[in-house]
Amino acid sequence: MDNKVKDISFDIQSGNNIHHVQTYYNSHKNLMALIFDELGEDEFGECKGMGRCGTCAVKLLKPSGLVNDFHDNEENTLSKLDLLEPGIRLSCKVFITSALDQQLFQLNL
Repeated sequence: MDNKVKDISFDIQSGNNIHHVQTYYNSHKNLMALIFDELGEDEFGECKGMGRCGTCAVKLLKPSGLVNDFHDNEENTLSKLDLLEPGIRLSCKVFITSALDQQLFQLNL
């Protein structure tokens, strides 16, 4: 039985659908894994979280400290794909923390 309190809550917009997610700190390796497990998005996270392919790119629709908190090669990958603009992140480099609480992410960029 899972005794962890699901105290992180956010929404993910995919096409015309909005999915409400409730989770807890470190429930998944990263946001990409959570989206893949919970939403089963096709062709999402092709490089399995290495930050190379950009297929897991999401856009934060509510400004926060997550906007430019790049990790590893994330900024370089986004630049190569011409996706380097405020609010766009690779979900494989966004970790499941309280910073996600009350956020709205857009998929399928």
